[in-house]
Parts: sequence; structure tokens; C-alpha cells
Amino acid sequence: LCFLVVKAFSLLKRPHLPTLALALSGKTFDQAQSIIDKLGDEAIPTLASFANSQFNYIPLVLEVMKRKPLEARIALVNRILDVAKTNKILMRPLFNLLEVAAKPDMQEQENSNYDCLKDRLSIPNQVFLRAFLKLRTTNRTITAGYATGSDYFESVFPGTAHSALRDSVVKATKMGKSQALYETLLSIQKSHPSKLPAAVDSVMLLQFLMSGHR
Repeated sequence: LCFLVVKAFSLLKRPHLPTLALALSGKTFDQAQSIIDKLGDEAIPTLASFANSQFNYIPLVLEVMKRKPLEARIALVNRILDVAKTNKILMRPLFNLLEVAAKPDMQEQENSNYDCLKDRLSIPNQVFLRAFLKLRTTNRTITAGYATGSDYFESVFPGTAHSALRDSVVKATKMGKSQALYETLLSIQKSHPSKLPAAVDSVMLLQFLMSGHR
């Protein structure tokens, strides 16, 4: 009951969601495009949430984004993967997404060139996919040259000046104690407030890697 109440209030605040869902499901892309244009900065997060709620939405959201600049479509792919990191992902939809993202202009008739993904995917998503695909497939071609966990931490906390910061995040996460992790993140918030969002993301990614997804 509580879930239904929360969901009802969410829909009241964002009445476009049911209409957008129906437009996508019915492949009424002109209507979906009109709604997306009105969403502004919320368009990509909203479409990424749709894609992760039901994987059959992935080709639909990519179709409706065809008219958008390539940069916006790449941002959508990265956002879908950002959301997917915290969900149980099926292999086939993920490969379908990467296949489209690897096309030069992300158009269906083009051939995929997986080398270009290294320039399109964010470093966290490269690390995530490298670990995810290594665990679930023998195919190493797609993720050849992808960033490692060490590359990611170096990009978030660069240079020797941040070595103590890197070590503190890794140590607190490996301890598996919420209090130690809280105190570490609180310390980062006070000393390096701009680094806090990246530190939180790094904790989630490190937990993923530590769980055997190396």
C-alpha cells in the first residue's frame, strides 16, 4: 500500500511519465519526441530510467533519440549504464546497447566499430563493463584497452597529493564497516567537498569489483 501511495504521488509530480511510456510502447515517436523536448535536462535521466525498468525500452529510447545530436545519444548510453550498475543486468540487452553505441553515428544501417567505445564511454563505465563482461563471457575484444579500477581511482583522485585520499576510500570500503565508510566520506566532504560525489561513486564501483567482478 505504501509503495502504491508513493508511486501515485510520484506520478502526480511527473504526469508526463505514463504518457511517455505509452508513446514509447506504441512507437508513437513524434509524441514521445514532443514530451522529451519539454523535459529539457531531465530527458536523458528519464529515458535511462525507462531503459533500465524494462529492457525492451532500450531500442525504443534509442529510436526516439535519433534526431538528437550524437553527444546527447552518447550521454544517454552512459546514463543507462550508470543506472544499470546497481541493477542485475541481462547480457543480451547490454550487448545490443553496446552494438548501437559502437556505430559511428549510432544509426542502425552502420557497422559497429567497438574501438570507438573507448572514447565514448566514461571511465567508470569502462571499468564496470570490463569487469562485467570478463565475468560473464570469454569475449575480450570489446573491452580491450578499457580503463581499470586503478585508472578510475587515479582519474578521480589524481597524483601523489591525493594518494592518502585514495587509500582511505579503498581501506574503508574493504573493511565493510558502514561507520568507517561514513567517517571517511564525511572527512572528504569537509576537506574536498567537490570530490564527494566521485568518492561515493568510487565506493559503489569498488564494492562491485570486490564482489568478484574483477
